[in-house]
Amino acid sequence: MILLGLGAAYVAGLWWLVAGTPAPASAPSPFPKGSSYSRSGEGAALAVAYLRERGHQVQPLLSSSLAGVAPGSVIFVIDPPHFPHGASEFQPLLTLEEERFVRQGGRVVLALDGSVPQVRVSELKTRAAWVRVRDDWKAVERIEPAGPAMFLEGLWLRDAYAVFTAADQPVIALKPMGEGDVIAIASASLFKNSTLDKASHLELLESLVEGRPAVYFDEGAHGLATQEGLTGLLVRWKLMPFLASLLVLALAVLVRNHHALGRSDRDDHAPPSDAVDLVETLGRLYARCLRDDEALGLHRDHLRLVVNEKTGLRGPALRKRVDELLAGAKETKTSTPKTNTFEHELSRINRALRRAHEHPR
Repeated sequence: MILLGLGAAYVAGLWWLVAGTPAPASAPSPFPKGSSYSRSGEGAALAVAYLRERGHQVQPLLSSSLAGVAPGSVIFVIDPPHFPHGASEFQPLLTLEEERFVRQGGRVVLALDGSVPQVRVSELKTRAAWVRVRDDWKAVERIEPAGPAMFLEGLWLRDAYAVFTAADQPVIALKPMGEGDVIAIASASLFKNSTLDKASHLELLESLVEGRPAVYFDEGAHGLATQEGLTGLLVRWKLMPFLASLLVLALAVLVRNHHALGRSDRDDHAPPSDAVDLVETLGRLYARCLRDDEALGLHRDHLRLVVNEKTGLRGPALRKRVDELLAGAKETKTSTPKTNTFEHELSRINRALRRAHEHPR
């Protein structure tokens, strides 16, 4: 009982240390900057909690595919990895799937602290307040970004318009695309935990998601996306019906090769002994039906056909060649003399046939 009591006390103390003691605010977060999982000052967990409290459907985007994203939703990409200025000019900002999502009514919000493809984030020479220049999001009265004063530039802004500027440079730009739009913001601090409650940042967050069916925070940009399996790729590429039909065809071929339709006309797998028995039976049948001179005559006719086929000779020339082969088909000295006239003549014709095959001319 004493050991049981000591064990229970140990487990209770361990639970109190792990779950009962809150982590200090200054504790480092295991998640990267801009992640909706991070509760540190550089994270965006408070933005997720605020939107959920306001009744919005919020969830992380953990897949490289947008197949499960609700049409017309908004995707926040907060502080994605930065690109060098040179490399960012030659790569598309959105993938084909992301562009299709936007053109069908979706919205992508890029909160940037550095350059990304086709959008450069550069530092202003002097710090200046962000000034509204369009009527979008009228509830947003004042914006106070943290960190260095930055502005947007690059090829992407050619078809975009500025909503807020600083020192006459765009800091929040909106680019319409089909039925949706893409918004670039020159500071990710607006949605981070440490400055979300400053100025009108909450109003800006609420305005960006107003009327949208769902809100997604892209975690793939921070390396937290789950790897898509082979089945998911096949479904997304619509290859499952093709593979299923290929499997059915392969099974049909296997069944057809192993189960013939109808009754077999011959046995291709008969043992060799059957063929030997057939030849022996035919030989006995010929021996009973033919006299010796008739059998030898048929054998000589076969010799003439072979010589004709090998040499192309006809008439007297063919008879002469056959006589030469028969005359040259004498028994060797080592051969055993034949006492039977039929066997002797048969052997002579067989030797002539062999010579006709080996030496046609």
